[in-house]
Amino acid sequence: MSKQGKHSLIYLVGRGIPGIINFAALSVYTRLLSPEDYGQYAIVISTVALCNTLLFQWIRMGLLRYLPKFDTELKRAPLYANIAVGYATAIFVSLLMTGLLYIINPGEMVVKLAVFGMVLLWTEAFFEIALELLRSNLQVIRYSLSFTLKSSFALGMGILMVYNGFGVRGLLISLAASTILTTILSMKSILLAISISFRHFKLSFFREFLIYGIPFTVTFGMTFIFNSSDRYFINYFLGDRETGLYAVAYDLARQSLWVVMSAINLGSFPLAIRALESSGVVAANIQLIKNLQLLLKISLPISLGFIALSSEVVDLFIGEKFVAEAKQIVPYIIGGTVMVGAKNFYFDQSFQLGKRTYLQIYPVIAAAVVNVGLNMFIISWLGVIGAVISTLISFSIALTMSIVISRRVYPLPFPFIYFLKVLLASSIMGLGLFYGKEIMEGYVLRLVVLVPLGALVYLLLLRVFKIDFFK
Repeated sequence: MSKQGKHSLIYLVGRGIPGIINFAALSVYTRLLSPEDYGQYAIVISTVALCNTLLFQWIRMGLLRYLPKFDTELKRAPLYANIAVGYATAIFVSLLMTGLLYIINPGEMVVKLAVFGMVLLWTEAFFEIALELLRSNLQVIRYSLSFTLKSSFALGMGILMVYNGFGVRGLLISLAASTILTTILSMKSILLAISISFRHFKLSFFREFLIYGIPFTVTFGMTFIFNSSDRYFINYFLGDRETGLYAVAYDLARQSLWVVMSAINLGSFPLAIRALESSGVVAANIQLIKNLQLLLKISLPISLGFIALSSEVVDLFIGEKFVAEAKQIVPYIIGGTVMVGAKNFYFDQSFQLGKRTYLQIYPVIAAAVVNVGLNMFIISWLGVIGAVISTLISFSIALTMSIVISRRVYPLPFPFIYFLKVLLASSIMGLGLFYGKEIMEGYVLRLVVLVPLGALVYLLLLRVFKIDFFK
């Protein structure tokens, strides 16, 4: 197995175990919480994620890009100083934003954001920065263990909190507490290195760091809008209950596939950056082809298999109050996730490799404008299905524009024949699962029998097409 394959496999395990834990959490929470409560929780979490994106994302992206330039820990002090100053500045801005929000509208939801949400924001932001350090250093095992530890703590404390009647506040407290505990236990050295680095701060390097990272703030902010603005519109037009029903279905579909695609990218993209820095464009392109092939042969069969067995997955994982809505939505969100994954985890890499990150703003701005415009008009008319339609349209616009613009920055290689072979093998497997489940009774039996059988069929088809899955 290649180095990139080994790293991605470790990340897949490291992301997969927390993903399974998150599935368990979703299953438990949809049985303990009402749709109204889950709707409130989804809005708070979405707002925290938006603030994290706007205030801290540029730090993580600058870290990922510049860390390979420093080959020893001693030389990294100026980079750590940038992280420390950027993090402190973002915290100060978040305090101002929260204070202003509380003055404008001192309601119950704002209180949640001001107290629990802000603490969760700070802890999540630092945890993700520490994860990027581990990722950039190719410390894949430590990365995976940290992620698993955090998810385990969050699930245990979350169940305890909800079961004892703390509701939404209890879930937010458990998330923040699990992040703090994990950081102290497994990332103490990173916390110490960043906290003592202020004296190495250099304004010129910070300016370069900022110029590289800020376009990502706009980009990911707009990405957040076309990914999650539908929850706010659903909440405004339809209320907490419909927000909760939609959010559960969306999270089930999105998280399942996103865990896999992000794990592959986590293991693969740093190798492409290192190849470009050390050996040039040809070496980077060879690595990029390997990365894309790995992404295709894992994510495509999972997505089409999930679509074929979506009803069975929903019945297994989701509480009864949420099932009907989820079965309508999940297959479409899986399709949309494939589009966004292709954009984020391959075509957008052109802008980073070509150091013209500002250009990736245009696809997401266009998609965000379309998404918001459609949501304003069709959610009140079609309900949550309107949100699904606007999401798919905006995702397709973002992907198309990213493909077109990226070719002018850093033309990415695309193994088209390889893609067609994997797509055909995945489609045959998916059709077999879809029609094969009709001869079986019970969703548990269908999943137990058909999932391994589908995987075996897919691997055999790859062999027919002369593709080695494990290479």
